[in-house]
Amino acid sequence: MLDINLIRENPDLVRKALRDRQLDASPVNSILELDEKRRAILTDVEALKAERNAVSKEIGQMKDASARQVKIEAMRAVGDKITALDQEVRKVEEELQAVTAAIPNLPDPRVPLGKDENEMSSSRRSGNCPNTTSSRKPTGTWGLRSASLTSSAASRSPARASTC
Repeated sequence: MLDINLIRENPDLVRKALRDRQLDASPVNSILELDEKRRAILTDVEALKAERNAVSKEIGQMKDASARQVKIEAMRAVGDKITALDQEVRKVEEELQAVTAAIPNLPDPRVPLGKDENEMSSSRRSGNCPNTTSSRKPTGTWGLRSASLTSSAASRSPARASTC
């Protein structure tokens, strides 16, 4: 999964990488919108918490019981608003997580362009590809070929139960 900071700081790079992989680049816009919304809500929550803390200090120093009770009721309303905003932040974060998880990793710049391996061309090959079908022997004959086991010893070998 891509880091939100990468998407936030280099959205054009991520869009280009998605287009290079022949994918839709619109999730980047959704991520940026959700991130902005999340950050705005968090700013509101922090401001409300700071207000609640400041008023709580004032309440502790107040002498008048009726004025204190009015402030306490006001802070209960602020606390309820904070709780509602925290739930909204969680929903936005879950949605942001889901959209971000759907974006694949950025391809290396050296990788040829294409949707999958069938559309990409090899730029070079090293060595020869061996023909493995003609030289393969059943795994049970390895010990017999090297003359380290007899056929009766091979049948008693724990390798006989191997799934290879």
